[in-house]
Amino acid sequence: MSGILPLNVQVNADLTDATNKVVDTVVKPIQGIHKAIVKIFTACAGKWFANKDRQVELIAAQTEKDIEDVKAGRKEYRNGELISLDLVNNPDAFYKQISENNAACDAKRLGAAMLEAAIELSNIPEEEISDEPLNQTFFNHWRAEAELIDEEDLRKFWAHLLVEETKKPNSISPRTLDVAKNLSKDEARRFERFSRYCFDDTIIVNSDDIPICGEYSEILSLQDAGIIGQISNRWYKSIDLDDTLAKQILMFIPGQNYMLSASSNKISFRCHILTVAGRQLLSTLHKKINIENIKIIAKEISRQNNSIEIKLTETIPGKPLFYNSPIWTTSEQ
Repeated sequence: MSGILPLNVQVNADLTDATNKVVDTVVKPIQGIHKAIVKIFTACAGKWFANKDRQVELIAAQTEKDIEDVKAGRKEYRNGELISLDLVNNPDAFYKQISENNAACDAKRLGAAMLEAAIELSNIPEEEISDEPLNQTFFNHWRAEAELIDEEDLRKFWAHLLVEETKKPNSISPRTLDVAKNLSKDEARRFERFSRYCFDDTIIVNSDDIPICGEYSEILSLQDAGIIGQISNRWYKSIDLDDTLAKQILMFIPGQNYMLSASSNKISFRCHILTVAGRQLLSTLHKKINIENIKIIAKEISRQNNSIEIKLTETIPGKPLFYNSPIWTTSEQ
């Protein structure tokens, strides 16, 4: 995976040999990389490469100074780290060392998050990626949080946000970033699990307000996180498909070639509707509801509507919806 994202370049004393190769190994090859990866890398390091000549000279000068300090016994190069040997008696040196170590750790965490995003982006066709450059303000906010994340699950969740914004600019609002950065690892996992049962931007609950995919306490957690709203009802009204057919309610499943339908004037179900932040976060996960989960959703909607028969039908392009035969109904055992 190391070839996907050119993040091997680090601005530190290890660049003695690498500084003269930066342009050849990173700047030139980047032209042949997936355009989405170019976008995120440019947002991260574009300014550095815009002033690459000056940066290379400064790095070389700092490297020479570090070499002198090592020879003089003021510093020691150990396990890839440059360590000051006068930290106890020199508080300023101690604070400087801490600052440098923190910066290095931040850079590693950022690199790990960007690699997660790059792997995901590399599997997306380039025609699905906007040609607009990544909004620098968005990236700056995203980067500030990415530099703090150590947990792998949260890192992947955060990477999804960068992927979505890279694909479609302005799809992730600053408010959604604020919601996302305050999610705990457990809350992020919980929302990913709930996303497999989200239907029409809602999380369905039964007559006791228990979600079909979890516990009541988990609903409270997602509410507190700002992902879902209070308990509500979602209504569907019938439409006239054909004069010879009974009124039908059609409930399409976003992103999939399936729909639920029922012969009735109207139906409803209890649910929590996702907030704007919740909907935007849901869009980053790209989770498709599998058939079995769709059946669970249909059965709960049926229960809340006097056990009305709900049909699961595959939508076939070019074929009128009302002629499609259902592949399953709630009347089946």
